[in-house]
Amino acid sequence: MSALLDRRLSRLETYLSPQRLRHSMGVMETMGALVDVYGLDREPAITAGLLHDIAKELPVERQIALVREAGIAIRRPCERHPMYLHGPVSAYLARVEFGVSDAAVLDAIHTHATYSPDPFPPATSLLEWGLRLADLAEPGREFSGLHKLRALTFSGRLWEAALLQSQWIIEHFEAIGIAVHPYLLQTRNAISAELGISDDFFARQ
Repeated sequence: MSALLDRRLSRLETYLSPQRLRHSMGVMETMGALVDVYGLDREPAITAGLLHDIAKELPVERQIALVREAGIAIRRPCERHPMYLHGPVSAYLARVEFGVSDAAVLDAIHTHATYSPDPFPPATSLLEWGLRLADLAEPGREFSGLHKLRALTFSGRLWEAALLQSQWIIEHFEAIGIAVHPYLLQTRNAISAELGISDDFFARQ
């Protein structure tokens, strides 16, 4: 681990619980494994993985205060939910508290939960998709169908993996009563239309 990464990890311990820190380290590890699969630059990839959830455990009032401080635009009511807030707030903290200046890393962190209007490059980078996939595929996760998502992710079948990831995030949000962000729905629909996938593709077995 580089000295810079080691310093960032040490500082991250002041923001995250041990469980959340293990998750972030797992995402970092997975991003490192995806570097060769998707032709990512290693340093930005592992930085995005490690720092993507800095704000995840901050009280919502603190996140809202940081939104105001950073001048982050909230355009939809759903974006006030911590599930969506933590992405842009984490990107802000990555810049001002952790010294990240790479715009691609900051964009990936910012959009990993809210997604983007257009899921395809160049509107969305491979780094962004790598982070979303690593967030679910990291070693500490356990859920039905994970083996399928990992198999697609690590074999380089990006858009099939992205479609599974977006569909299953939608299902999860609906199950726990979180409003699904329109960009997430657009993402699922656009990739599905591009691939022409049948409904049985989403089976978890």
